[in-house]
Amino acid sequence: MNRLTLLDVYRWLYDESTDEPARILRAHRHGAAADSLAGTQGLHPETRGSVYFTARAGCASLRDNDIARWVTPQPGLAEFCPGRFVEQRETLYLLSKNVAGGTSAAALVSALTTEVRVAAERAGERRGGRIDPPLVLVLDEVANICRIADLPEQYSHLGSRSIVPIAILQSYAQGDQRRLPCLDCTSRVSSSACISTRTSGCVSPYLILSIASASRQLASAPPMSPRNSCACARLTNIDGTW
Repeated sequence: MNRLTLLDVYRWLYDESTDEPARILRAHRHGAAADSLAGTQGLHPETRGSVYFTARAGCASLRDNDIARWVTPQPGLAEFCPGRFVEQRETLYLLSKNVAGGTSAAALVSALTTEVRVAAERAGERRGGRIDPPLVLVLDEVANICRIADLPEQYSHLGSRSIVPIAILQSYAQGDQRRLPCLDCTSRVSSSACISTRTSGCVSPYLILSIASASRQLASAPPMSPRNSCACARLTNIDGTW
């Protein structure tokens, strides 16, 4: 809107009294969003400051000029459009690293990953529910770099849209509440996944108990008919210890 960039958003975050973003929202008929923002700006200074502090932390990487150039228009570079991307057979690599000093682009990586996912869902809805070609989301470092708050809730749903998420954790504990903002994220993601793979060196009592429980459930389950066999979970071990 108004051809502004994330650098303008960064500027607004350091001026808690500016009404510029609210005016822009109202000019584009987003009155509810404008009222919400105005309400936030009218909070007690300490409460308002806490909200703005959280937002500033998410945009801290924009202080790095190299990162800012990737998310602002640049002469000679085409604009990335998630809607067009999901309709094509291409690959997008989003790379960052978690470093001290607030220069990590983790928040931007998470936001862009979510935008691509939402664009894929909308494309699927236009086609009757499923996107074609299917979209594979390989979420490596999902607990550090690409944190997605609603991942457990979305995990099983995305399969019905022909969107295949692959969450990669270095350990079972990485998916706890401290890393991903959801309770017992690892268990919820693994229970929603069709295939759960444990590689060599991944040792956790919680994981062992989870595998044992799942194995007992599969062993006691009635034979699967061809009609519902696709719902059967699959446990895979790389080094052959179980």
